[in-house]
Amino acid sequence: MMNSGFGEGWLAYGHALFYMEAHEQAMNCYLRASRILEGHFEPLLYIVVEYCFANNFKLAADFLTDAAQVAGANALVLHEQASTAFMERKFAEAEQLLMHALRLLVGANNASIRVPLLLTNNKMPSTIVRTVINNRIRNCIKRLNN
Repeated sequence: MMNSGFGEGWLAYGHALFYMEAHEQAMNCYLRASRILEGHFEPLLYIVVEYCFANNFKLAADFLTDAAQVAGANALVLHEQASTAFMERKFAEAEQLLMHALRLLVGANNASIRVPLLLTNNKMPSTIVRTVINNRIRNCIKRLNN
């Protein structure tokens, strides 16, 4: 039996339910985790993912605002904000948010540094992160140019 006060366990259970396509139950797990882990932004982000999955961008935006207030300047929150903006076809906003996340990841304060230089920075956490952000930024630019 799971300890009902173990917030991380509720997150993991929510993930399992999400991948089993039991989205309502997953949402309940994420909401419970957000109450237990008050002051943590992670449960709020997973609630956002569920609302985006259900195409409820209004509620997703509300929880993203809460996550941003809790997390401050955080690349994960910015990435999720960019993903939501992209799904709402706000490509310029998505690109700006992704660029801000990229600058946070590599510790670059100068807004004039171009993407290729940022992506080759040795402070990038992993090649997976580099690839994901690069692809997302390129998708935004491609959509803006169409």
